[in-house]
Amino acid sequence: IDKPSKPKVKSFPRHQTLKEFSSQVDIKNEPGRGRFLVAAQDMEPGEMIAVDSSYASLLDRTYLPTHCDNCLLPAPHPVPCHTCSMAKFCSKSCQQNAWATHHRYECLIQDTLYKSGTGAWQLAYRIVAGKPLGFWLKMENSFEDHNEDMGIREAGVYSSDDVMTVFNMVTHDTGGNRQAPQLMKECLTSLFFLRCLQSKNYFSRPTQPVKVTATHILSK
Repeated sequence: IDKPSKPKVKSFPRHQTLKEFSSQVDIKNEPGRGRFLVAAQDMEPGEMIAVDSSYASLLDRTYLPTHCDNCLLPAPHPVPCHTCSMAKFCSKSCQQNAWATHHRYECLIQDTLYKSGTGAWQLAYRIVAGKPLGFWLKMENSFEDHNEDMGIREAGVYSSDDVMTVFNMVTHDTGGNRQAPQLMKECLTSLFFLRCLQSKNYFSRPTQPVKVTATHILSK
């Protein structure tokens, strides 16, 4: 089964620092509001101003039987996972792409992840699982500084396929505003995700086992 073709999108002049957006919009940043888009000039109704895709995506549990676990499109003739019965795909290419990235670390525990009560935080698990351990180790130093001005003038190009765009989201750094119950839930969720990744051998190589503790994860 071939993957459904995507409709052609009319081209438009691109913004200098907002890679997926039109030059007709601009980005601003205000305390308490974070980053937001405004019109830089008059636009006609229906005019295309953005063509974007998410860095990572996740189906609501309701749509697992009917939609593709990789691209989220409807899968009227689903291609099943070759190991588990939960994940469905719209095409062989989506099945292979999912296995090469996140699904090998979700397969057979996907139901546990959905029933864990972690809600939207499950997306964080998929973001981590979607890249090999070596990628995150190489990026470790890049996560030392949180840049809330990303995409504003010289502060860096805002691109949806760049993990730094995800990391630099304003709401990811709430600092001292978090209270004990929230911190406890975040710690337990981090530990749960860690154990899930360990159970799927995410941190291990056949010839070089790597031990990663909860303390190491939470300290980052």
